[in-house]
Amino acid sequence: MISFRAVLAAAPACLAAIIVALSTACAPAQPGPRKWASCSTSPQGTHQFGAFLLANGEWNSSLPQTICGNSGSDWQVTFNAPAGGGRVLTYPDVQIDYTTSQPAVSSLNPAASTSWAENMNAHAGTSAEAAFDIWLDGNGGQPGAKEVMIWVDTVGKTLTGADSVQVAGPVTFCGQPWTLWQNQNDPSDLIWYLPGTEQSGSACTVQMLQWLQANGYENPSATLYQYQFGWEIDSTGGLDETFQMNAYSVSGMPVGN
Repeated sequence: MISFRAVLAAAPACLAAIIVALSTACAPAQPGPRKWASCSTSPQGTHQFGAFLLANGEWNSSLPQTICGNSGSDWQVTFNAPAGGGRVLTYPDVQIDYTTSQPAVSSLNPAASTSWAENMNAHAGTSAEAAFDIWLDGNGGQPGAKEVMIWVDTVGKTLTGADSVQVAGPVTFCGQPWTLWQNQNDPSDLIWYLPGTEQSGSACTVQMLQWLQANGYENPSATLYQYQFGWEIDSTGGLDETFQMNAYSVSGMPVGN
C-alpha cells in the first residue's frame, strides 16, 4: 500500500519531470540548414534562373568554393582564401548574357537601373568588392572586348596605388557622385568607383556606359555582350566567408539571348 507521505515526497520530482517534458515538447524548432534549388562546387558551375544565370566564376583559383541559389535575387557563395590578397581569385556573379544578338549601347534605355542588397559578412581579413562587370564587344579573352566595372561596396582594398589611376570625376549619375579609373596596363579596362560602402542601393548603369561613349572612353558603336553583378574576392583572411545576395533586380534592360 502506497502511503500518502510517500506520494507527497515524490511530488516535487514528478512535477519537475513533467515541466521539463512539456517545455521540451513546446520549444520552437531550431532552424535547419538552408534549402537551395541549386548548388555547385565546380569552379565554372552555372545555373539558369529565368532571365538570370548564376555563375561560380572561379577563374583564378583552385580553392574550394560553393555557390547556392534559389533565384537571381536569392543566392550566396562560400569561399576561403588565404590572408594577404593582392589579386582577384574569383568573381561569383549573377549575369545576363547577350551571346546571340548584342544590343548597341547607344540604343539602350538611359532610364534603366539595377538595384541590389548584398552582404559580404566581411571581417578584418576580407579583401573584396561588390561590383558590376560589364563586357562590351565580346568578353574576356576575345579580341576587341572591353571591360567596364562599377564598384559599389569595397572592403579591404583600394584603387589608389594599384595599376589604375583616376581619369575623371566626380560625375553624378542618379544623384550619386562617381569617379572614373583606368587601368594603365590595359586602357580598355575602366572602373566607375563609388567611395565607401553601399550594401544596398541602385545604379543607373546605362547612363554610365553612354557617358563613356560621349566622352571618348568607349567606341560609339560599342555593343553589350555581358551584364554581371557579384563579388571580386582577393582574400577572406583564411576563414570561411559567405557572400550573400539578398535582393537583385534589373529594370529597363533588354532581355538576354
